[in-house]
Amino acid sequence: MAQLRASQHTRTRVHGFEPMPEFRAKLKQRMAPFGDRVEIHPHGIGVETTTLCIVPLGQAGIQSFVVDPSDPRCATGVVRKRNRDGGAGKNVSILSAAYMLQQFERIDLLHINCEGCEVDVLRGLTALQARPFVHRVKAIEVQFHLPRVAPATY
Repeated sequence: MAQLRASQHTRTRVHGFEPMPEFRAKLKQRMAPFGDRVEIHPHGIGVETTTLCIVPLGQAGIQSFVVDPSDPRCATGVVRKRNRDGGAGKNVSILSAAYMLQQFERIDLLHINCEGCEVDVLRGLTALQARPFVHRVKAIEVQFHLPRVAPATY
């Protein structure tokens, strides 16, 4: 989506948020032709600023699940068994949506596509702390993903 927007609108600035290092590297590579018009931030967006353990369930980053960072499953074999590519979870930085909104004077389009955490981002955008800044967003586009793995199966 960001590639399409950047290619159609030459004055567009794109800010992407990708907390997983390997997916962020791929995203930066895909967006490299657009130069400094695209900035990829090493954080996810959610209700509050925190650290989470995210475990990818596939090499493409198509689905993942979250485990508390203090949970020993984050870096152990229990999580690895659920992870198709054999890797363990990674502790990643999550910024509150309120904080993210404060960083920009204007957002023409906020496209949310975060492989299952869309509801958390929307909750963050409607949180009390975000309300003074949400008017900066002209339009919101959400691509929902339903989780395949129930939390009880971790």
